Amino acid sequence: MTWITGHRPGLYVSASARASWPHGPGIHVDHCIFYGCRNALVLIRNIRDFSFRNNIVYGAYEAGLFCGGQTALTDFSNNIFAHCRFVTLRPDSTQPLYIFKNSLLTENDAVFGVYSRSAPYHATDNNNVREENVQHTGTVKLIQTNFEGTPDDFLHCEKGTAGSELDAGPKLSKPH
Repeated sequence: MTWITGHRPGLYVSASARASWPHGPGIHVDHCIFYGCRNALVLIRNIRDFSFRNNIVYGAYEAGLFCGGQTALTDFSNNIFAHCRFVTLRPDSTQPLYIFKNSLLTENDAVFGVYSRSAPYHATDNNNVREENVQHTGTVKLIQTNFEGTPDDFLHCEKGTAGSELDAGPKLSKPH
């Protein structure tokens, strides 16, 4: 079992081609921020028992989740995807099950994209998706650095803006 988790000081991945390319069963990604990556995750081989919870994916210029084969996304909750080309990208000939819960998917070029050897990536529908309490509108504003340096809640959603109620991103320690 593999855990990618962002507990303070947190996992912040920024400006890399592919943030993570895990293989095999039992991959759990929790409380992370993927900022300006080509892909947050590339999920290709033997993906089972996969979860993606409480994460922020912002500005993925290819796809937030690049999936191969019939990779199902059934444990996907409390996530924010904003300013991505696609939230998910999958092979053209597949229709894997996606279950999205309590998430914000906004300001993306498209939620679903497909790829094939003979055609460029393009947007598509997914007839095998279930959504529960998923928002597709809103403006995500992330906390940036300031004159005092990097704040503890760096790259978390600004309070009162879209997605701030989801508590996504690395867990912040409480002051003592």
